[in-house]
Amino acid sequence: MSTQFDGFYAGYLSSISENALTLLIFKSGVVAGTDGSADYDGAYKLITLNQTISLNINVFVHQSGTTILGQTVGPEGLRFTVDIHLPTDFMVRDFIEIKTQFGPINARFKKIRNLGSLE
Repeated sequence: MSTQFDGFYAGYLSSISENALTLLIFKSGVVAGTDGSADYDGAYKLITLNQTISLNINVFVHQSGTTILGQTVGPEGLRFTVDIHLPTDFMVRDFIEIKTQFGPINARFKKIRNLGSLE
């Protein structure tokens, strides 16, 4: 399932405590990425009825790191899941609010390039 959303993305995230720059890859219903303190792995699908992209992301915050919302993580790291519903025009929005179990995060996404041949 290839979609118009497949590609490499930069995600600019901010909260009341921290900021982060993430690299995300969308490919055929799978999304994966990383930033300086966390790894992201999950799935996405286009919901045509309400023109949204539904994402289910498993987040792993690295051992002894800090979450974007300022929580200190112990030596075992921290795993949690975030469900996100993006409007299909998410790339032209100033920001999207992402609600997590720890609090809200503001995000802005920019598509870096489409997938395909790197030649």
